Amino acid sequence: MRIITVIALSISILTGLNSQKVEFKKERLEGVQKIATINFNDIDDPYFINLKNLEAPAVSGNSYKKYLSELKEGLTLSHPKNNNLPISKRSIVNPPETISSFSGLISPDVGIPLDNHLATNGGQVISAMNSQIAIKSSGGDDLVGFSLESLAEVLNLPDRFFDPRVLYDTEADRFIIVFLHGSDSENTNIIVAFSATNDATGDWHVYELTGNPNNDTTWTDYPMINVTQTDLVVTGNLIFDNQPWQTGFAETVLWQIDKTNGYAGVPLVTNLYQDIVSGSTFIRNLCPVESADESLEASTYFLSNRNFSVENDTFFLVELRGGINDPNTSIEIDVLISDVAYGVPPNAEMFFGELQTNDARVLEAFYLDNEIQFVGNTRNLSNNKAGIYHGTIFDVSGGRDVNLRHLIGPEFEIGYPGITHTGIDPGENDVILTFGHTAKNLNTGISAVYYDPVFGYSDIISIKDGEGYIGMISGPLERWGDYAGSQRDFSDPGTCWISGFYGNSARVNMPWVVKLTRPSTATPVLEQEISNNEIRVFPNPVAERFSMTFEIGELSSDIEILLFNQNGALVDKLYASTSIKSGLNEFSFDISTLSAGHYIIAVNSGRTKIASQSLIVSE
Repeated sequence: MRIITVIALSISILTGLNSQKVEFKKERLEGVQKIATINFNDIDDPYFINLKNLEAPAVSGNSYKKYLSELKEGLTLSHPKNNNLPISKRSIVNPPETISSFSGLISPDVGIPLDNHLATNGGQVISAMNSQIAIKSSGGDDLVGFSLESLAEVLNLPDRFFDPRVLYDTEADRFIIVFLHGSDSENTNIIVAFSATNDATGDWHVYELTGNPNNDTTWTDYPMINVTQTDLVVTGNLIFDNQPWQTGFAETVLWQIDKTNGYAGVPLVTNLYQDIVSGSTFIRNLCPVESADESLEASTYFLSNRNFSVENDTFFLVELRGGINDPNTSIEIDVLISDVAYGVPPNAEMFFGELQTNDARVLEAFYLDNEIQFVGNTRNLSNNKAGIYHGTIFDVSGGRDVNLRHLIGPEFEIGYPGITHTGIDPGENDVILTFGHTAKNLNTGISAVYYDPVFGYSDIISIKDGEGYIGMISGPLERWGDYAGSQRDFSDPGTCWISGFYGNSARVNMPWVVKLTRPSTATPVLEQEISNNEIRVFPNPVAERFSMTFEIGELSSDIEILLFNQNGALVDKLYASTSIKSGLNEFSFDISTLSAGHYIIAVNSGRTKIASQSLIVSE
């Protein structure tokens, strides 16, 4: 392996109209040799050996665990949980529907935490977790399975494997698996495996990258991955050995890897990016923003936030511009402010003990139609219970407004969400959100909700009921997460696959794979076709007069403002004009003549929707 260059380049830190220049380091390495080509069918694993520590280390090390525990203890005192939630009526949006479901395991033994992830090409499903890799048919039949310990033996690598991530490359029709090996600076590597064909049970080319790129006392933790037109992108946190949390985190680094060479099994070319900072602070936990549909992007966005804050509204949008062979790759960072705050979540209650919720980092995100949708854990600011946030960054190429919404179970807490795009036609930005649920009187299971940008959220439904609470570690605090897997089924538009977490009757955390579809009647059918663009607010009850704002980018003709009822039928044409001035506009009208109920106001130009908003008229 040759180190070609070490370059100091500039990052643009964008905060509105202000810009600040800092430096980052780019290191190019060529000739990263393959360590093996293995056929998954040939791995002989009759025993599915799994060794797990029942005092499992927390994500990002034990100092992180201690710090987070103290933070949550203080949070419990300063922000006690309550049941102060507004009374809500049943949603008019239908929930997602289950097509099929099955166990994500081949052997019943699991790791702590579960760290389950998933990828599929429509015919095969790879279910990966801290204990094993299980490859199944789309109908749930076992194809190939083996423990991570057996894989380590085949690769002649000692120590433990953990934090598996897996993805399906739509353009190459191939799979990629990434996991970590070793958790100290003397023994830390990133293992990357590329499938040689679209058959996940066949040959895989395996490579090893150092988890200690600076040859100091750090090791790599918590990888996240994405694929672009030319590259595999891997992010990871560098953690110092045996340091308290305040100094234990070194930085988050970014690997850019030539995926074509990986699929071919020839030496890799990589770029390593370091010193990614905002001001003087390293940006932590870079979550790659995936492409929502089959078309891959040339560049990559990443999202981060202030994940340890009790309450904060800041997000960091990082863009890596240029592919692996672009000599002029650059990084831009935009500091964004959301309209609603998020915060580190409290631990979630079970029948006995609690489930660990970690922090408020961004867990999954995707890009589509100049928007980014993303999810993560949060403290619900209404009742201080464990919930999730669902955010949208509108106009990514321009103003980048951030709209954040909180979700909470009516009588239970939720965590570790995934998000998958389920639109079929152009302009449809609807999604399915999945997450874990738990309560003192509700066993740990998996829930889902459907979201339509025009009509809002469906009711939360359980897609896998728990059979018991989790009781694997000594003490009252059990692991939950640290993440879950979700992916669009690119061979079956409108559907997605997810790997979630439930408690079985033996009080063990178990993975469950579910194929979901958006509802057969996704939303009330409107009497005209409109393309989804944006919705910025929750429906709120109003008494006498309704007002809304919307923005016209340029002079538009044939503007109509229409009123629909909850069934999607046109109630009235409220306003029409052949021209409206560009910029921000406010529309209002008296609602005293409307019957009580749920309405949708749509601002259209021809068959294009400019804006929409929900309206609830009270008695």
